[in-house]
Amino acid sequence: MNINRLKWAERFYSLALEVATWSKDPKAKVGAVLVSPCTRQFSFGYNGFPQGIKDSETRLEDTETKLALTVHAELNAILNARTNLTGWSLVTTKAPCLDCAKAIVQAGIREVICPPIKETLSNWGSSQAKAFELLNEANIMITIIEEE
Repeated sequence: MNINRLKWAERFYSLALEVATWSKDPKAKVGAVLVSPCTRQFSFGYNGFPQGIKDSETRLEDTETKLALTVHAELNAILNARTNLTGWSLVTTKAPCLDCAKAIVQAGIREVICPPIKETLSNWGSSQAKAFELLNEANIMITIIEEE
């Protein structure tokens, strides 16, 4: 990756970190930024409940309910874009899970920029490893960026 491209990746990663703060999840805040090839169009997403669904403190603190209702940041960014995403890049504050990777492939996204997989996240780490396998098979570029 050339220096100029790395500089832009770091800027978009910083923006994704800001978007992550919009999540109401008390334990995990994830942000995602979709960037068009010309870097002039964007879509944002963060982990949270679907529109119109109450994200009460009780629901957010009940892990089973929270996991069942939460839309991941990557998928929210894809859904919020409401445009053809072929050739776009996705910058996310966590490595995507397998379900998000499927959506990334289907959307035609060409690159994922994210931190490395954290093996300590047991189930998530396994899903992220499978996601990377899927993205590699689909010839989607994965650019690892170190967390700040």
